[in-house]
Amino acid sequence: MQKFEQLLWSVNRAYEDYVRGVVAYISIPGNEGKRQMIEKYINSNPNADSADVLEYMISDTDFFDKVKEPNLEVLA
Repeated sequence: MQKFEQLLWSVNRAYEDYVRGVVAYISIPGNEGKRQMIEKYINSNPNADSADVLEYMISDTDFFDKVKEPNLEVLA
């Protein structure tokens, strides 16, 4: 994971919450393959900045497939 974090930090305008967020995203069970997608994007787009990586991650890796509706009964 350390190598992946270093790659994330090498991106222009990288910041702590960006790195933590991407690492948390790929740590979700079932998202292991997304790491290779993100690595490939960064390596193929050396001028990309952190916003570009996040936009790619949201638009091209089925980001919202892992979002679940809140259980409103628990909140009541």
